[in-house]
Amino acid sequence: MEEIIKKIESYNILNYLLPGIIYILLAKYYIGIDIYHDNVILMTFIYYFIGLIISRIASIVVYPVLEKWKIITFSQHLY
Repeated sequence: MEEIIKKIESYNILNYLLPGIIYILLAKYYIGIDIYHDNVILMTFIYYFIGLIISRIASIVVYPVLEKWKIITFSQHLY
């Protein structure tokens, strides 16, 4: 378990695990879907996986919409 935690970078923890935990908690209280298991390793994997899915959906759907509305623009400066 410690080796897995060492391999997961802080970037992955903040961008995948935390949104997964927040989504599961919001789904429990607002939608009524309770995803719970006694195994901590399994729940960590579920949180991480759901956070990963949320990240992919945001990069595929949300980003092009924001770019089309010109909320996000790229700089034209090259190094």
